[in-house]
Amino acid sequence: MKIKSIHIYSNDGRRRDVIFHDGLNVITGRSSTGKSALSDIIEYCMGRSTFNVPEGVIRDHVTWYAVIYRFEGEQVLVAKPAPVLGAQSGSTVMVRRGAVLNAPAFNELVVNDTDDGVVALLTGLLGIPENTTDVPLENSRDSYDANVKHTFYYLFQKQAIVTNKDQLFYRQNEPHQPQAIKDTLPILLGVSGRDKFTLESQLRIAQRELRLNAKLVQQANEAIDSSEERAIGLLSEARAVGILRSIGGDEVAVVDLLRQALDWQPTPTPEDDGQRVSTIENDLVDLRERRRETQRRIESAQQFARRAEGFQSEVTEQRDRLSSIKALPSNKATGEWQWPFVSQPRHDNPYCRGTFIGTRLFGSRTDSCDWRTARLRSLFGRAAEGSGLDRRRPPKQGVGTSFRHCGQRSNRPDGQQEQRRFTCGRSH
Repeated sequence: MKIKSIHIYSNDGRRRDVIFHDGLNVITGRSSTGKSALSDIIEYCMGRSTFNVPEGVIRDHVTWYAVIYRFEGEQVLVAKPAPVLGAQSGSTVMVRRGAVLNAPAFNELVVNDTDDGVVALLTGLLGIPENTTDVPLENSRDSYDANVKHTFYYLFQKQAIVTNKDQLFYRQNEPHQPQAIKDTLPILLGVSGRDKFTLESQLRIAQRELRLNAKLVQQANEAIDSSEERAIGLLSEARAVGILRSIGGDEVAVVDLLRQALDWQPTPTPEDDGQRVSTIENDLVDLRERRRETQRRIESAQQFARRAEGFQSEVTEQRDRLSSIKALPSNKATGEWQWPFVSQPRHDNPYCRGTFIGTRLFGSRTDSCDWRTARLRSLFGRAAEGSGLDRRRPPKQGVGTSFRHCGQRSNRPDGQQEQRRFTCGRSH
């Protein structure tokens, strides 16, 4: 491929042409007159969308850029409009092919293709074969096809590249471009052809199938080693679900039984079985109701047990209180009767055993519990009068009552003094 000519069109339709000849072409001129911009125009018209023409007269006044390429027996015109105001790229193209082409007039410039079409056309005319870059399987990047865009590294040499000792190729200092150069250079030089990549692809497929087949062989060997255990396990499962009813004595018999299981067919379900289903559903409802009733009884029993435990705790606490002030008839630890109760119960009457005061309190002996209620009331009444107790506030009666001795002389109407022993009570 050779460049025949470069053409630029101004806003008013005027055209400037740069014609090239076979052999070496040298372009000279004053500084900032657009010499370096020619390489950017060629690259822009070879399928690159990025517009790199520097700011200046060319960019301000040119609306179309065109390049005519010469191939063996054919010429190709590629013309691209300048990007719209504020844009940095453009991908619309006008393509014209023919044996001999000349620069078109301004009014003949019409878009009919895109950059992708230009890349595919120039790649085919350059003779770049169908290819795929060789990317190792362990790498995360994907394989891609080398095309005419990958020839830019070797076609253009900017002034800064010529004087830079650390850079050899165009755009080599941009991200990811060094790896692209490594991937595509063997293809462009013809070292790696389409057949190589096809064969490598077939080799990878064959290696993958080999690994799969090796895995299958390993599984088959493992199955042979454990075939007897697996057969017995399958036989046990068949018996558990009712497929087989008999047992084989050895391995051959087990295998035969398993072969018989292949002919097993499930028992068909009767079509009209609505009555049995209805009965089962009713039984299920009854069972659920009984379960709920049982659950209610369990909850009631648990609630009663919790209440009984609370009552028992309360009784124990009250008994401990009475024991602490010795208000119980007997000491639970020793079993002895304690003061001020009788030392020995003499009667089966609970009232006599638990509440009557013994002989030591009243200073007289008695062998029976035939005290009269009236006499007791009289004694307690006189004791209350002699001790000056407030009659308006009767003493509280309860289980927790302690007793004490007190002596008092009472003045009888007849003037006789009498020593009485009585008991005064104090409620807690």
